[in-house]
Amino acid sequence: TRLTMLRQVSGLSRWAIQSAKAARRAASSAGSARTKRAGSAATQAQVAAAKAQAQEAETTYSRYKGLAEKQYVSKQQLDQALAAFNTAKANFRAAQAQAEQAAQQADYTQVRAPFAGVVSARLVEPGESVTLGQTLLRVFNPEQLRIQVQIPQRVADLLRQNPRADIRLDD
Repeated sequence: TRLTMLRQVSGLSRWAIQSAKAARRAASSAGSARTKRAGSAATQAQVAAAKAQAQEAETTYSRYKGLAEKQYVSKQQLDQALAAFNTAKANFRAAQAQAEQAAQQADYTQVRAPFAGVVSARLVEPGESVTLGQTLLRVFNPEQLRIQVQIPQRVADLLRQNPRADIRLDD
């Protein structure tokens, strides 16, 4: 079985083989998880900063609005406060959109096996750029191996009645 890149990836390939057996063998996934957490923390900090700026601009606008009613500030100052508030809201929405896009892009850097198995060949290195349709790994499921053997004709009827067999290999 081979794993092929099925989605467009902008960035670098990282490995996170999702199965009990293969996850233990994917040592490089720990490094990519740390990178993903750090990027996520930075993105969330940007969202929080944009939210705080939007809240501050809203408070300032509310103050100016009250002062404008009593004619303590000019119409121009009120308009500037409103523009600053609208800009801060737009920046907050943009930061949220960037965070969602970054999370989606981070998901594209993970390769998941469709079954629990063992990686038999890694055809690209972690961090290497990959293209759509490129084969990345070869994986096999040791519980689903098929073996072809030649047997004498006299045993064939017995095997047809009970097609299961235990195979033992001498190492």
